[in-house]
Amino acid sequence: MGKKIKTTKRDSEERRESPDNKIKKEVSIFISVIIFVSLFLYFPVIKNDFHTWDDDVYVRQNERVQKGINFENIVWAFTTNYFGFYYPVTWLSHMADCELYGLNPKGHYFTNILIHSLTGILLFYFLLLVTKSSFRSFAVSILFLLHPMNVESVAWIAERKNLLSTFFLVLALICYFLKFDEMRKDGRRTLFGLCCYLFFILGLMSKSSIVMFPVLLLILDFWPLKRLNFETKNLLNLVMEKIPFFIISLIFGIVTIVSQREITAMEPLSEVTISDRIGESFFGYGFYLQKFFLPLNLCVLYPHHKGNFPFYLPLSIFILIIALTTIFFFLSKRRPVLISGWLFFLISLFPVIGLLQTGLQAYADRYVYFPYWGLFIAIVYGIAPENWFNKKFSFFKYLIAVLFIFITVFLFISARKQIKTWKNDETLFQNVMKVCPDAFIAPFQLGFVEKSRGNYEKAKSYYQKSLEIAEGYIKRRPQSGRAYHDKANALLMLERYDEAIDYFEKAIEYGFNEKDNREKIEIAKKFKLKEYVSEGRRLMEEQKWDEAEEAFKKALQIAPDSPELWSNLGHIKDQKNDLEGAHKAFEKALAINPLFDNVIFNIAIIELKKNEMDKVEERLKLLEKLNSPYAAQLRSFFEPQ
Repeated sequence: MGKKIKTTKRDSEERRESPDNKIKKEVSIFISVIIFVSLFLYFPVIKNDFHTWDDDVYVRQNERVQKGINFENIVWAFTTNYFGFYYPVTWLSHMADCELYGLNPKGHYFTNILIHSLTGILLFYFLLLVTKSSFRSFAVSILFLLHPMNVESVAWIAERKNLLSTFFLVLALICYFLKFDEMRKDGRRTLFGLCCYLFFILGLMSKSSIVMFPVLLLILDFWPLKRLNFETKNLLNLVMEKIPFFIISLIFGIVTIVSQREITAMEPLSEVTISDRIGESFFGYGFYLQKFFLPLNLCVLYPHHKGNFPFYLPLSIFILIIALTTIFFFLSKRRPVLISGWLFFLISLFPVIGLLQTGLQAYADRYVYFPYWGLFIAIVYGIAPENWFNKKFSFFKYLIAVLFIFITVFLFISARKQIKTWKNDETLFQNVMKVCPDAFIAPFQLGFVEKSRGNYEKAKSYYQKSLEIAEGYIKRRPQSGRAYHDKANALLMLERYDEAIDYFEKAIEYGFNEKDNREKIEIAKKFKLKEYVSEGRRLMEEQKWDEAEEAFKKALQIAPDSPELWSNLGHIKDQKNDLEGAHKAFEKALAINPLFDNVIFNIAIIELKKNEMDKVEERLKLLEKLNSPYAAQLRSFFEPQ
């Protein structure tokens, strides 16, 4: 008989634990860490306030959204292009939050954090499916969750649209892989194919920035799916396969452009020329590459250069892009992930790189929320062959682990610092003033903050600063309609209404946003009118009739159809014993409002002084018919004293 081998309990447990169980346990640990890291990083956001920077449009001052989800609001969400966008899923998301949390910002921020965390988990799951490398998939997910450039998308309620579109994007990518997974049955492949279309459309209905999705699928066909080999027939077949996606992207792209033009959000070529846009687009790629490796000095608005740069700077960035693309292409056989990740970054950024310029910004942190995936993947998967990590004792393996920990700590600290700048409007725009001192909007918004607090002198100093910035823009680009518009806005807030009107008209002359400038001119006139009326009434109380008359004449130049202003002018004329002038002023008031009883009474008194008794009796009959208290007062003049 052979010798019986004694086994320990630990040996038997190790034998029972299959490789599949180890992988499941490893994946569970990674997912738990992903959730913990995301929640721990962004938990301070819960304490932040709503911002006036678009949060009011999406939630705080949007009565439709605040009423929550009902049939009428669902119809509205799917039929409106309010605020220049067709984003029905985003509107429904905000409505759902209002149902759950009302106007408590904590709940709205929690939803943002939750979507960001789920997207991190789904990104990990997708990469695990297509690469079978749990550690590298985990590394990419953690880098995505921690990168400070993503703070803007999570800490800004108005950017819910960015979170949702990316969430649906990664779901569409997962379904795309499962559709072509050889392990799936034909019926399930069809189901996953339909789900891919569904999630893509939902993503576009959240935000149209994912329109390059069909091109991204071709990149994924090359790596990691290995369906693309660049043979003509193979490439043509794969492109034809994506035609429905291209058509959907085209439709949503057109809807977005039309919606933006309706609210004149797109900058005209007269404001930002083709050469300016091309140069700024290369600046943009350089900016995003720099911030990828060194995400410091971030803010909510980086102003457009509008051609104010030497030509060799964008040219040098263009050369760098071409050089890197060429290098990665030649390495594509050995390291296909490099060219795949690099092209993913370049192409997914293309719609927002500035060739179609919208808004004030040249770049935005939120624009790289999912494009950075390409760079994360290229670095994490392209840094070394997989077998280097599988060696039990590898100096390189531990070096990478230490480096990864160092990078994640750096990203965490930097992201926490950036989160603090989003606490409220004051911290947000103070940070913009620090990072981009030439950004007009920063002191302008801070002026609003101080004005709302009653600190009028401090608000005035901020508005004065914004005025100086706008004047600097005009000196650099005297043909810029936006610069005149900005200066006019600053003058409006400084209560220099006549000057503001002049500069709004100048902005119209240079072809910038006529509708908005016309509206602002009317606002300036109303403020100016209020100022004249207030001054006129004060002068009337002081019985300075000549000065009061001038004030009301200026007011009538702004509002010639106001019966109240004509009435005040008539009263002043009467006090100056100018009966004819008073009579004409009162007649003007009655021509506008024939039932203005106070004016009927006053004109009757003048007619009484002129002994025109028949006219007085007619006025009295009208006052009695109107049941006016002035009737009895006028009748008393006929009664014997």
